[in-house]
Amino acid sequence: MKKTIRTIEVSVIIGILLFSIFAAFIPSVSALIPSTPVLKLEPVNVEDLTPLVNIKQPVKIEIKVTYSVTGPFSSIVTSSFETQNVVAPIGLSVVDPGLGISASVEPNVLQPKIKASGETFDTAILSVTFTEYVIGKLDVPITIKMEAQKVSGFLFHIEGLTQTGTITIAPQYSPIIYVLPADTLYEVTPGEVLNIPIYLENLGNDKTRFILGVDDLPEGWVASINTDIVVDSAIAGGNNKETVMLSVMPPYNFGYHDETQVIKFHAKGQYYISQTGETLESDERVYEIQIRNRGFSTPGFEGVFVILALVGIAFIVKKRKKTK
Repeated sequence: MKKTIRTIEVSVIIGILLFSIFAAFIPSVSALIPSTPVLKLEPVNVEDLTPLVNIKQPVKIEIKVTYSVTGPFSSIVTSSFETQNVVAPIGLSVVDPGLGISASVEPNVLQPKIKASGETFDTAILSVTFTEYVIGKLDVPITIKMEAQKVSGFLFHIEGLTQTGTITIAPQYSPIIYVLPADTLYEVTPGEVLNIPIYLENLGNDKTRFILGVDDLPEGWVASINTDIVVDSAIAGGNNKETVMLSVMPPYNFGYHDETQVIKFHAKGQYYISQTGETLESDERVYEIQIRNRGFSTPGFEGVFVILALVGIAFIVKKRKKTK
């Protein structure tokens, strides 16, 4: 009986020693040969990489970060972590993209769950805003830093990793124009030709053709404007501002005038892409100018009035001479 008890005690002691050795050995092995993460960054939809850019409005691109694990114990590690619903936190941040571009990513921390297959992923939205300094049709690389945190378990762990990935965007040209009349309220006399400066500014990222035109005119009014003018882009060092004249003449029929009319003209930007044969246009906008036509007009009678005035003056002079 005593021998049996002694045998059991010895067996328990040996078991405890073996378990201690095993518990100490496995973490040390996993520490010596840790599992290593692999990160991959890519767009969810490749079509998003060639956006038609609206300057100063953000372009939204869905991106995917894939997280996988390698190493001698990777299959054991991922299986163990999957049963425990362990996640692999990955911090995201955008490296300074350079002049004329601002970018951010949301959310800035991804938490993909570790899978026994060894590969998992999560998605985020990359927002990129371009200004007029960005040249259309040229590749723009956006670098994103990915920081995978170390993941630790009871027996195993996955190392942390910092890595960068690049999303290359090729912004397409977008005609963006700014049109401003020098003023929106004028006063003229009948028959007077009023020249109103119209300031044009190309805010797009390439040369833009301005298409202008006068809309429905009030009866008896005449107006004209340069209907087609090409304005350079500031990106290439050109002058992106021009001025055209809107010429307006009110009615000149006989009588006294005192009326205010609204003169309307429209403008839009246009660009032709020779590579694709497409014509891109901005939205057409209508502009209004109020003009007051005030004064007396005697169309065609000026010469008669002059003759009558001369006759009257001669008559008065002659009458004065007779009086003397």
